[in-house]
Amino acid sequence: MIMGAGAEVRILYVDAGPDRATAVAASLEDERERFSVETATGADEALDALATADVDCVVSEYDIPGTDGVTLLERVREEYPDLPFVLFTGEGSEAVASEAISRGVSEYLRKERVNGDYDVLADRIEAEVSAERPAAPAAETDRMLATLIGNLPGMVYRCRNERGWPMEYVSQGCEALTGYTAEELESGAVEWGEEILHPKDRDGMWTEVQDAVDRGDPFEVTYRIRTAEGDVRWCWERGSGVFEDGDLVALEGFITDITEKRRHEQELERYETIIEAVSDPVYVVDDEGCFAFINDAIEDLAGHAPSDIEGEHVSVLLDEDDVETGERHIRDLIESSERRAAKFEVTVETVDGDAIPCELHIALLPTADGEFRGTAGILRDIEARKEREKRLEEFASVVSHDLRGPLDVILGRATLARETGDVEHVAAIEDAAERMDVLIEDLLTLARQGDTVGALETTDLEPVVRRAWASVDAPAATLDSWVTLSLQADPDRLQELLENLLRNAVTHGGDEVTITVGRLDDDRGFFVADDGPGIEEGHRDQIFEHGYTTIADGTGFGLSIVERIARAHGWDVEACESEAGGARFEVRI
Repeated sequence: MIMGAGAEVRILYVDAGPDRATAVAASLEDERERFSVETATGADEALDALATADVDCVVSEYDIPGTDGVTLLERVREEYPDLPFVLFTGEGSEAVASEAISRGVSEYLRKERVNGDYDVLADRIEAEVSAERPAAPAAETDRMLATLIGNLPGMVYRCRNERGWPMEYVSQGCEALTGYTAEELESGAVEWGEEILHPKDRDGMWTEVQDAVDRGDPFEVTYRIRTAEGDVRWCWERGSGVFEDGDLVALEGFITDITEKRRHEQELERYETIIEAVSDPVYVVDDEGCFAFINDAIEDLAGHAPSDIEGEHVSVLLDEDDVETGERHIRDLIESSERRAAKFEVTVETVDGDAIPCELHIALLPTADGEFRGTAGILRDIEARKEREKRLEEFASVVSHDLRGPLDVILGRATLARETGDVEHVAAIEDAAERMDVLIEDLLTLARQGDTVGALETTDLEPVVRRAWASVDAPAATLDSWVTLSLQADPDRLQELLENLLRNAVTHGGDEVTITVGRLDDDRGFFVADDGPGIEEGHRDQIFEHGYTTIADGTGFGLSIVERIARAHGWDVEACESEAGGARFEVRI
């Protein structure tokens, strides 16, 4: 159809959102009085409009709901093969342009070429709807191809399939890409394969291209080039062989600069490597409080695979109070002009229902427009730290209370001895000093060893019992032990556990106590029993607590040490009554 100078041009403009579509439509109508623009959101709405309205030209964004602009073009061509179609897009990639050309697009215009000036787009629309297409198809095709090639972010080429890749034709985009003119490349003054293609990529690229050509397939290669200025750039190339009568006569394709994309990919790879190497869970949470990403460390901490909780709300790990605490910290960060991060404690709920104390480090995701996008952070298991803090509190209690008593005795008796000259006070000083020595020794045991054990090895119990007994000063006491049991243990820590149980029996059962060490009936551990006064049933749950003792000169550390060594091995220890009515401690492995 040939349009008159004043004839109305009916345009269908397709975009992703109604507001943006309306804005572009208004700009086009302001640009040309004869333009009448109808809008559609998405492909289905556009096809419905074409079925009911007389349209002279379709202008479509690439990114539209349900599909894309190239797919819409294909569907339009099936029903309206001659209807002008302009792809007006911010997606300025070679892949989009190639697809659009192959599906018969009339014009391909990138938004950056318009840059708010809709005169360019209006001219293209008028040219398409006014052109007498059947009159000069070859010239029109050449013009369309030239326009499309000029819009591509890179260079189109034709070359011979030889090692130096001698160029027969290159588009004007070659100069922006390489720094060399089309004339220099086409004349052979500058040889692509020798002076531009990076030496380290020449062999690999040659092999990839030849393999694809031999199969009759298009090829895609990524490689580096050196520009006329000596800079190194990364390029992506797509091409294919040109055959005549079955013979390969040339290669044709497209090359574009992907240096920035490659740099971002390499940075992303480094970040991903760092994140996956971190032993603590690292996460990203979106603006609705749902996990957008979390690394594999979350499985070790909480038992969740990352794929199980990505997309889930943070409440899958945290209780309501901790979620509210996190939201409060986020609000504070948003409102603050100085704070960039926050740190607070939470409790993580595992798949098995366990509660693990953690420290949560949180920061706002960066944003250019000031809108909240979500947070990123690290979860750190502080269970061991909490245990250390508890132990420090215990130590502080000993220093401030348990050691204070003997120390007061020493200071008081020393004053009396100095004032009266009575040497009887020295004996009390010695007793107090000995008690302090015992307290300090037990305190150091806890401080040095805590809840850890060394390497486990197969250990016969009876020799360890004998070594432990040898370290107990109880000449009148009797040990009855011929136990045959092998177990996986740290021999030194096992001996320490037995020493404390044997000493406990002597301390509470008297100098002539009889102690029996034997194997449990179910062969799942061993026991240490005595014929002393035993432990009152109401006190059996307390005896393993730090500082608990029923005698005046006891430290209350011995059984606490027993319980911790057992726990470090993964064993359970329980107090009950022996057959003789005394105390019996069962260690189950």
